[in-house]
Amino acid sequence: MKFVLRYLILWHRWLGIVACLLFMLWFVTGLVLHFVHFPELNAEEKYTGLVPIDIQSVKLSLYDATHALPQFDRITKARLIMSANRPMYIVTDDAHITAIYADTGKVLRTLSMDTALEIANLHATQREIDHANIAYASLEDVDQWTVSNGLDAYRPLHRIALNNKQQTELYVSDVTGEVVRDTNKLERGWNYVGSIIHWIYPTFLRKHWAVWNWLVWTVSFIALVAALSGIYLGLMRLRWRHEKSISPYRGMHYLHHMGGIFISAFLLTYIFSGWLSMDHGLLFSNSVVSATQRKVLAGGEIHWDQFNTVDLSLAQGAKQLDWVQLAGKPYVIATFHHAAQKILGQHGVASHFAYTQFKSEYIQLLDGSSCALPTVVASNDAYASNHASTPLSSTPLSSTPLLRVVCNDKENTWFHIDSGNAQIVEVLNDSKRLYRWLYTGLHTLDFPALNQTPQLKTILVILFTVTGFIFSLTGVILSWRRLRQ
Repeated sequence: MKFVLRYLILWHRWLGIVACLLFMLWFVTGLVLHFVHFPELNAEEKYTGLVPIDIQSVKLSLYDATHALPQFDRITKARLIMSANRPMYIVTDDAHITAIYADTGKVLRTLSMDTALEIANLHATQREIDHANIAYASLEDVDQWTVSNGLDAYRPLHRIALNNKQQTELYVSDVTGEVVRDTNKLERGWNYVGSIIHWIYPTFLRKHWAVWNWLVWTVSFIALVAALSGIYLGLMRLRWRHEKSISPYRGMHYLHHMGGIFISAFLLTYIFSGWLSMDHGLLFSNSVVSATQRKVLAGGEIHWDQFNTVDLSLAQGAKQLDWVQLAGKPYVIATFHHAAQKILGQHGVASHFAYTQFKSEYIQLLDGSSCALPTVVASNDAYASNHASTPLSSTPLSSTPLLRVVCNDKENTWFHIDSGNAQIVEVLNDSKRLYRWLYTGLHTLDFPALNQTPQLKTILVILFTVTGFIFSLTGVILSWRRLRQ
């Protein structure tokens, strides 16, 4: 036992040199992340920036514009926007996104610099952002602010500098002809000392996802081992009998020992939950929505020709149209801004789908198991996600009710469905629900009671991270002294 303890002490001593520095950086950058998130184009910004659709300029139906495409039979999603004052269909298949002009049927191959500038100019005008000195900056495949995988299908990206007081920059997709990201000087500055350090996110590393994923997972695991060994040794060193002090140490060693005992639970859960952020289905379920489940809701294969029966004139002024087939019937969802929409069908207009619609489709979502009829999820439900988000943003698109379908399979699967478009938002089984608490709950204090009192949550975040930073600093000082010796 003494042999094992001796090597555990050596392991913690030398591993702690790196671990405490990491902890210190993670605590301070985590605090920054609480206030300043990584740049994204959220739903409100996206729809505000889009030009209202001129329905009269649409000369070709979706079917007529797309049926000659080689991937036509594989198209799963379709939408319409205005791009540089021209109507544009954007369709998605299993692997690609394709943009087709709705006035000529011509496929968008690439954007010229002038067209990219015009798109950015219109976007800035719609959002009332100062852009008097707008200028083309560069064509980027990947840079620090567009490195996330969610933008892969939209690359390359035209970076447009507005040269305003906020130093705003817009990124226009060369594939779809739309703005997909915006950043400003304040966001960029804080993220250099926030997310980029916290996530170990430099461009040269993050653009190689597999390498980055392995590195961060490994570093986080080593940090977790260092924390566990320190907590174990700290508890072993406590003296409870006939001693003036329960710690055998003095000075900085005493502060490190007792500080570690005091914050051990918080430190361990913070590092453990951070490590879980890199799980990606390794220990917990990914619970992705399958093509079969989407097909069940659609009522079979999508028949794009039947959408010709929907009257698009009712969508005049909408910012985006989305084509959706449900239970074999065609619908076009017209979004006017981030919280207002119309659902156009063959027999009328609605603001959202009633939860009693598509009952037979809901109960068949999970093959081999029966599912209950949907219920409306409360807005403060612990498992309510940011539903109805855009592919480019996690920000909620609308206030339409979220529906929950509960199935009786061995994993107790839930389906969350956005009543705004009747699409599956996420799948939650026992594993995924546990992950929600172990990762999101522990790492960001995402608990219902705290979410109802954001000021208290912020105070706790500051208290915990500052305490963790001070403790980690004692470890860094001790490590520095050890190295000097």
